[in-house]
Amino acid sequence: MFNLLKADFYKLKKSKAFLFSMVACLGLGAIHMLMPGAPAEIMGVDSGLGALELLAINFHPQIFVAFIVVFVTAEFQLGTIKNTISRGISRRQIYLSKFIVTNVATVVLLLIYVLIHVVFGTIRWGFNPYETISIYQVANFIGLHLLFVIAYTAFFMLIAILFRHLAGALVTGYLYIIMIGLLFLAEVEGSLIRYELHWNVNNFGIFEPTYPEPWHGIIVALAWIVISLILGVIIFKKQDIK
Repeated sequence: MFNLLKADFYKLKKSKAFLFSMVACLGLGAIHMLMPGAPAEIMGVDSGLGALELLAINFHPQIFVAFIVVFVTAEFQLGTIKNTISRGISRRQIYLSKFIVTNVATVVLLLIYVLIHVVFGTIRWGFNPYETISIYQVANFIGLHLLFVIAYTAFFMLIAILFRHLAGALVTGYLYIIMIGLLFLAEVEGSLIRYELHWNVNNFGIFEPTYPEPWHGIIVALAWIVISLILGVIIFKKQDIK
C-alpha cells in the first residue's frame, strides 16, 4: 500500500491537471473578490473571515470533477493500470490509494480557494474587524466543507471508474452538475433534494445554517462517501481490464 501511495503521489506531483486546477481556484477566488458587482459586493461581505461564506454560494464542483476525472482515467487511457494489476496488487488497495491521493489533491484545491478569499477579504476589509465570527464557527465551517469535498471526490471518482474514459466521465459529471444547477434555479424543494450534496453545501456550509440540524449535512456527506466507495470498489473489482 505504501508503494502504491508513493507512486500515486508522484503522479499527482507531475499532473498538469492538478496544476491547472490550482490556477483555476486562484483565478475564480480573485474574480469573486475583486470584480465590480462580484459576489463579495452582492453578499455584503465586510471581513476576510466573512468572505469564507462565499464558498457556499460559489462552490465550484466543476473544478474538482475535471481534475478527478482526468487524474483517475489517465491510467486507463495510457494502459498503465493493467501493469499495476498484473503485479498481483489487490484492486481494493489500488482504488483506496487513488482515493486517498485524489482527496489530498482536492483538499489542497479547497484550501487554496479558502486562502485566496481570506487574503483578498483581509486586504479590503480587515481579518475580522467587527469580531462577529468566532473561531468555533470557522472550524465548523471548514470542517463541513472538507467533508463535502471528500464526498464529491468519492462520487466523481466512482463516475471516473465506471466509465474509465475521459470523455464519458466528464460529460456525465458535468451533466450532473448542470442538472443540479437547474433544480436550484427552479427553486425545487422537497425531501429528496435534502440528500443532494450541493443543497447541503448551500444550507449547512455557512456560518449560520439555514436549518438547525447541522448533523443532517454531516450524515449526508458521510453516506455519499461510504456508498460511493463501496460501489467504486465493487465495480473496479469486476471490470475486465486488458
